Amino acid sequence: MAQSPNIPTLLLCSILLFSCMKEEEITRIEEGLPTEILLTLSTSAKPVTRADANALEGETKFFDADVFIFDAATGLQINHHRLPASAFSSAPSGPGYDAFTYTSTTKISATTGERKIIVGVNLSDALSEKLDGEPISTFTTVPYTLDLSDGLGIIELTGKAEFNRNSDIPALYDPRFVMFSTTPITLTLRKDPDFEAQENSPVVQVQRMVAKVSVETAEHIEIISDCLITNLSWRLKQVNTKTFWVQPADKKDPNWANTPTGDLAIFANSNGVRSMAEHDTPFSQRRFSYVPENTTKDYLRGQLTYVCVSADVQPYTVKVYVNGINGNDGYRDKEYSNSVDEWGGGDTFFWMVTYNQGTNRAYFLEEKIANDFAAEHEGASKVTYNGRCEWVFFLNPNNNYNVLRNDYYRCRITKIVGIGRPSSTVPQELPDPHLPPVASTDIMVDVEVVAWDTLLFNTILE
Repeated sequence: MAQSPNIPTLLLCSILLFSCMKEEEITRIEEGLPTEILLTLSTSAKPVTRADANALEGETKFFDADVFIFDAATGLQINHHRLPASAFSSAPSGPGYDAFTYTSTTKISATTGERKIIVGVNLSDALSEKLDGEPISTFTTVPYTLDLSDGLGIIELTGKAEFNRNSDIPALYDPRFVMFSTTPITLTLRKDPDFEAQENSPVVQVQRMVAKVSVETAEHIEIISDCLITNLSWRLKQVNTKTFWVQPADKKDPNWANTPTGDLAIFANSNGVRSMAEHDTPFSQRRFSYVPENTTKDYLRGQLTYVCVSADVQPYTVKVYVNGINGNDGYRDKEYSNSVDEWGGGDTFFWMVTYNQGTNRAYFLEEKIANDFAAEHEGASKVTYNGRCEWVFFLNPNNNYNVLRNDYYRCRITKIVGIGRPSSTVPQELPDPHLPPVASTDIMVDVEVVAWDTLLFNTILE
């Protein structure tokens, strides 16, 4: 005869079964019911009073936030809310207040279920409307083409936070530095949530979509040259025109695998020129450029964003005919003082002849004399200068020369060796575009990471 189960065992099984059913009932989320969220933004942008020594006031402003909510399964946009800065309260967070948090003071309507959230900060009205209703792929995998035609700024991402083309005075026009989530946040939104818990209370990390660049001279810059080098300036070249709104986890931009012709803005020399800051120039008076990220698979020169430094150049001596007529009696050196009046100004043309297998250089104010001198030296080469020369160097050598959003690349020139290549008023091809910078570079760089994820460069121009 079968033995009857004892009563305590049956009771225990019933309790466990009821418990499992209850837990399943509690955790089951019904899709699409009205609910609310409280959003917290974490950003490197801080009020000026919170001491970000490497940020201008315009770079830290918080105007508004666009909250985009997507169905996690389909990627379709379900909700979009545009909130003013007044809808958030701020408080410092992180060691040394390296970050700042903004928490919404009002609840944001949403629907229950598995959701993804992306936040954009300081979007223009036009951009907010453009992204309204777009699927998540528009934010994460569809390249966006920036308008860099003026060679100055990226208006969509900085709100005209560039400097006036014709002035050295910083001119910030309603700066609105666009920031986006570092990654889409995935969470399960519940009905009637406990806002003290994680559900329905996401913390979203945002970052500026641009990198920041400045160039300065070291306190004791060393110039080794047979020419007078003055009036240093700089500009960015080969600026990426393609970007994603949300940076991929691997930080690869749309041009990472290759860089098709036209996807980099070269710019003529007159576009985007910045005056060179000296080591003791007050931070608020320095000239900055803002640039989209640019990453490459092969990190070849022709694919990388780089800095072009220009200067007025004047030989200390030029060669003239001994007899004043031709080279029959040889050549002599004529010295010039450092006076711009005697030289003729920064746009005076001169010619440089390299001879003796490139070991010697001679300078000429008359092309005929330069031609005669070159003809007398086998293998000599002649180069024309318009009174300006330039050098190039690349950013972020410790990370394959990638330029990344929300980084600040602070470049310091410590040494100039010789004069650079002739400067031109039209875009010119970068030397050796199919080689990596490390293959034939004359720039030495040290990198230090500070605020803005700042990268500090000590640079030698040769």
